[in-house]
Amino acid sequence: MTFAGRKIFGCKKGFVSFLELLLVVVVIAFIAMALSKRYLQKPVMDAETKKTLTQQGFNLSTQHSALESAKDKVRGIEQKMLEREDEIFKEIETYKR
Repeated sequence: MTFAGRKIFGCKKGFVSFLELLLVVVVIAFIAMALSKRYLQKPVMDAETKKTLTQQGFNLSTQHSALESAKDKVRGIEQKMLEREDEIFKEIETYKR
């Protein structure tokens, strides 16, 4: 610590280092609290989004069921794309003959 710091606080170096550390911890705790209020308490989906996803067949009761519903939808889309691809290849084969 500098001479000016010792003169102002009138204490030893170890005590001031503890105060500096305490100040840093308080600042970090304040930032963490502000971020948690901003990001953790915000709803993941608004009511309109939930309504739309429910109408499309997504199960939103838990995070796991929502994830499984999304996986099932993607698998269904993938299956339809593969079926359409097979149809296109069959059409191409018939035109080649």
